Amino acid sequence: MKKRLSSFLTFFICTIWLFTSACISPVNQLRTIPFRTLTGLVVDNSGQPVKQAIVTTDPPTSTLLTDDLGKFLITSLPEGVYTVQTAKQGFAINSSIIAIKGLGPFHVDVQLTTRVSAIAGEQEKFSPQNTNRGNNEKKGMDEGSSWWPQK
Repeated sequence: MKKRLSSFLTFFICTIWLFTSACISPVNQLRTIPFRTLTGLVVDNSGQPVKQAIVTTDPPTSTLLTDDLGKFLITSLPEGVYTVQTAKQGFAINSSIIAIKGLGPFHVDVQLTTRVSAIAGEQEKFSPQNTNRGNNEKKGMDEGSSWWPQK
């Protein structure tokens, strides 16, 4: 009887030990990498939303377009410092730096400035063959010069 009781106690103690050591296994101690979400709003000089603006990050995580309300959402960002670059034809490119650290929330407001040529009514056509501007007059496009609009 004593031998059975001793065997049962040994079995019981070993079972409890195995159960508790399994609960404290290294698998449960693995650290997960938290990801954050960045929201943003893109507006023009007058505060109106800019829809379909291109939003990118550096280091690269995503490239996306703003919605009809000028809003965007970037998910799965690990901690770090990011440059958020926003661009749309007719506007100057905007870059904002944001540090993603901790739990958030993270939000960035971006204001795009209208290009001077667009304000003056000289809408640029973005093509390498563009040598005529505005009222079909050549305006300083020398051989080999850039087809990008000048500030």
